[in-house]
Amino acid sequence: MRILPIYKGYTVDERLKEFRKLKYGEMPEFISYESNYGKKLLSQYRKEQTMKLLTKEVLEKLPPLNSQDEEKDPMIICKFFYPDFDWTWYAIEFDGKDRFYGLVDGFEKELGYFSLSELLSNRGKLGMPIERDRFFKPCRLSEVMSK
Repeated sequence: MRILPIYKGYTVDERLKEFRKLKYGEMPEFISYESNYGKKLLSQYRKEQTMKLLTKEVLEKLPPLNSQDEEKDPMIICKFFYPDFDWTWYAIEFDGKDRFYGLVDGFEKELGYFSLSELLSNRGKLGMPIERDRFFKPCRLSEVMSK
């Protein structure tokens, strides 16, 4: 069973790409992501979800992509994780729009690129969204790799 997020009274279904509102005794309301109102709702929803993952403070600390190429042991600025699964993403750099460079700790630990849009659209085993670890303190890559 998937638990779908709610936004402004609508169930958000990323798989079917629509917003739904079901009220007892009324006809269901379906709004496609492709409709004008659906595009507006989706834009607002994604913006709010993005601000939950990336605060202004975090954005100011994340260096631009490729700026840490010469750094042998770069700083990890923030950590994203599934609260109901064992994958974790550690951000080192960000392009300011959608693309991160960092450490992905899933089946194995590896450095690479991942996207904000992926983080926002994925759900864990119990349907929970990815979160930013608000208590994570920036540290060197070597510290995380040694764990």
